[in-house]
Amino acid sequence: MSMKILPITVLLFLVCFWSSADSRRHNLRGPSKHHPPPPCCTKVSTADVSADVIGDTYQEQAAHPPCVKALIFNTEYGQVCIGTHVEWAKELAANMTKL
Repeated sequence: MSMKILPITVLLFLVCFWSSADSRRHNLRGPSKHHPPPPCCTKVSTADVSADVIGDTYQEQAAHPPCVKALIFNTEYGQVCIGTHVEWAKELAANMTKL
């Protein structure tokens, strides 16, 4: 009877080992090109860059240190973090789609 259990035990061990090794390999690769890490604004601007904003979407970031509460807009120069209290940014966000 124990000879029947041995192959099953070995097979189970190998499946667990391969699954664990694959999981570790995936975590070592870091974020993929298809799923970049979400932006994290650690400080915000109040400068009016509304003329440079491109697209019709924005992101809203909650405050989770080190990240601060911010509205994130795409501009022709990259992403910019604007304070949620800034009037022009609130108005622009109201006319855009939130991601």
